[in-house]
Amino acid sequence: ERRLAKAEQTIMRQETNIKYLQSCVDGAAMPAAQYDPMAALRNRSRSPRPMMPALKPMPANNGPVMSVEEFASQNGLDEKCAESLNNQQPEVQRHVIAQGPVEGRNPSA
Repeated sequence: ERRLAKAEQTIMRQETNIKYLQSCVDGAAMPAAQYDPMAALRNRSRSPRPMMPALKPMPANNGPVMSVEEFASQNGLDEKCAESLNNQQPEVQRHVIAQGPVEGRNPSA
C-alpha cells in the first residue's frame, strides 16, 4: 500500500510538469497561475549557473534480472497476472521485479 501511495504522489507531481511541457510543445503560453515575471530576469543573470550533476546511465539490460516465470512462481502470482506481466515491455518487467517480493494477502491483485 505504501508503494502505491508513493507512486500516486509521484504521478500527481508529474502531472503539472507534463502540462507545462505539453503547453511548450503546443506553442501555448504558460497558464496565468504559473507565470513567473522574475524568470526572464533570472535567465538573463550574468552569474554562472550552478553545475547540474550528470545523470548516471541506466545499465543496458535487454531483459529482467529474474525471469517473469521465476518471479511469478516465487511470489504466488496467478496465471492471468503472470501472463499480463509477461506481455509487458522489458523495462516494465524489470521495474516490477526490482520492487521485490509481492506484499499483501492477494499477490495477484
